[in-house]
Amino acid sequence: MNNSLSPSDPHKPPNPKNETSIRIGELLILSGVINEKKWEGVLTFANQMRLPVGKVLCLQGHLTDDRLRDALTVQSYIRDRILSLDNGIKALKLSISEGLDLDTAIKKLGWISVGTEAYQTNKIGELAIECNLITKSELREGLKASNESGLPLGIVLTDLGYLNQDLKNKLLIIQKLIRSQQIDRHTGVQIIRAMRNNNLSFRECLMLYNIDYDTIIDIKKLEELLLRSNIINITDLASAEEIIIQNDQQIQDVLVENGYLTPKILEYAKYLLQLIEEGSIYLDHAVMILKKLTITQLSLEEVIDEILNSENNESTSLKFAQFLIACNIITQKQSDEVFKYALDNKLSFNNALKNLNIISEFILNQAEFLNNLLCLTLLDPEQAKIILYYSLENNINANEAIKLFGWVITDN
Repeated sequence: MNNSLSPSDPHKPPNPKNETSIRIGELLILSGVINEKKWEGVLTFANQMRLPVGKVLCLQGHLTDDRLRDALTVQSYIRDRILSLDNGIKALKLSISEGLDLDTAIKKLGWISVGTEAYQTNKIGELAIECNLITKSELREGLKASNESGLPLGIVLTDLGYLNQDLKNKLLIIQKLIRSQQIDRHTGVQIIRAMRNNNLSFRECLMLYNIDYDTIIDIKKLEELLLRSNIINITDLASAEEIIIQNDQQIQDVLVENGYLTPKILEYAKYLLQLIEEGSIYLDHAVMILKKLTITQLSLEEVIDEILNSENNESTSLKFAQFLIACNIITQKQSDEVFKYALDNKLSFNNALKNLNIISEFILNQAEFLNNLLCLTLLDPEQAKIILYYSLENNINANEAIKLFGWVITDN
């Protein structure tokens, strides 16, 4: 049976059964773009420098920006069952060898254009458009920024303020459910629309289709806590997710087995998530606690007591607001609006600030990180302001900026 998109079967997309988990490294190796040894070098350098793998591929001259986009597009077509693995490799090879754009290469091979409506992909940007979460102009701007930075589109759209973190995570969950064929695209779009238009919770929408909400959400919460605590970064998570797809493992197992975090930190993180679920602490507290645990010899219980008893949540939020105002990130009027929204919706100040999209997630994450160091008296206010300005001006993490300044953060 012919299982490829070709003139002999023009109306039926392929349905490969064991190819949709293809990783970008495997695709590039099979296409002859890079050999295994060089790919291992790319991964090592990306992890050491905490850079996106795509950025390293271009920096080291393995691919141009255009060819990287073509490779990622082919990977997306394979995952969405629009091209078989064999045809994807043929198209990528032809595109590179003859200097053709990908769509032209596909047409030259005698297949119809995959850019037509009949062959929609399930990329995060396309799903966001169909769910009416962003506009086409916002998507174009996001794609441009994503190509320039090497960061995933979802993160860029969040940083630009076009898509909030909560909706981005839900879209990624829907994308994964579609690609694993647990739901179809139409159902995925309807879930997001129903959630927004009919005041249904995401849990209620997923459970209508017998999707195990708790398992999915628990994984996303763990990832968010580890990311915000600077225990792992986006490159670590992307690498781990590729291993998950190939070996069908759990995220926490992959992160530990590959040295991204220790079993003890994982245990702490899971316990803190339980406390958040019980309402004993906020996510902001959990982030501070987990960060403190990485630089101290104190026990978990001692750190929790120190963080929670050092100052109450209202005082912490007020100090954070004052820090943002002092850095000219928000105005006093905006601060008042956020506090009112937080009170009305029973949220922490930080989560209210995120929901209102007053500042980008990137700025919020750097400011939170520095404010936590202020609360722990590991930085003074002037140092924190300098680091925040420098990290925003140079688009780097505050933690990296501290290292560039040669400052050593230690727990006394």
